[in-house]
Amino acid sequence: MLQARSGTMLRLALGFAALLHVDAFVVCREREVAFYHVPKCAGLSITDALLATGGCVRLWYMLSMSSQIVRDRMDRCHTTPSEVERFATRDRDADFRAIDVEGVQRRYRSFSSVRHPYTRVLASFDQRTTTELLGKPGVEDQLPGYDRFWPCEPPACRHAPHPTTFGAYLEWLDANLANGTLAWWHDPTITHFRPATMFTHWPDGSRAVTHVAKFERLEEDLRRIFPRLGLEVGVLPRENVKSSPRESRGRLCGPKHCDPCALLTQTRHTPATIRIVNRVYKRDFELLGYAMLDGEPQEVLSHCLRRGLNHSLSQAVLAPHEDTASAA
Repeated sequence: MLQARSGTMLRLALGFAALLHVDAFVVCREREVAFYHVPKCAGLSITDALLATGGCVRLWYMLSMSSQIVRDRMDRCHTTPSEVERFATRDRDADFRAIDVEGVQRRYRSFSSVRHPYTRVLASFDQRTTTELLGKPGVEDQLPGYDRFWPCEPPACRHAPHPTTFGAYLEWLDANLANGTLAWWHDPTITHFRPATMFTHWPDGSRAVTHVAKFERLEEDLRRIFPRLGLEVGVLPRENVKSSPRESRGRLCGPKHCDPCALLTQTRHTPATIRIVNRVYKRDFELLGYAMLDGEPQEVLSHCLRRGLNHSLSQAVLAPHEDTASAA
């Protein structure tokens, strides 16, 4: 009995220790620098790098369960410039209360990292539906997923339960955003899908941050940005990576364009999900310099499949036949 209780306590301790290793909204007061963390854009790695420089504080906590109103349970790890004042004035956390809100929003130099919308939604879906403790292996009692942390049940939530497959989930997200039963500003369980421009730009479209780093060339961009902010450049750790073995996302997209055939034949994307991403993240494409696939997605896929078939046939023709090879 005692041994079982000790094991449970150890697992709880490991769980809480792991929770402290989280991505967050980061403020470096002495240097007057703020980092706004766009979900699934290497935020944990950047948070670790900033904390290693010294003088920076991580402002975070898990979504509050104290309120019975689900839409009051906000995610401070992923604070946008427009939300800083709300958190600083509403929450009891001493670190947030100590923020010079106007200074952070208007005077501080700031930065975010962003990612191509096509690959970011793949990573966001994996993060949203995981049941692992922040994706870290070796923890016996994995914490439950978002739905158990922040259950969204009628009458507080008007939308139907979300699907558990990528394509169906994006259709559910798109439909419920369109009919108003979901909202970026008030529904914390879709935090990881929020458009990156909510973090990098003000609602009127003007830039809210001083610098933007692109996930696709992250180290290069941070080595340029950090010195301008008075920060030391160290080795950037790789944290919270949830890449699917069948989706080499790092090779799918560059800083501007994606490989359309790889995207449509080697990942869970379909013409339907590409259309949804084009529509939901239109502002990200326009303001962050990312390019949509050129052409109607179904026609692009058909072209890719024809090209793949032709390539396979040509390889078969060029390959030596068994009898020819043995004769040689």
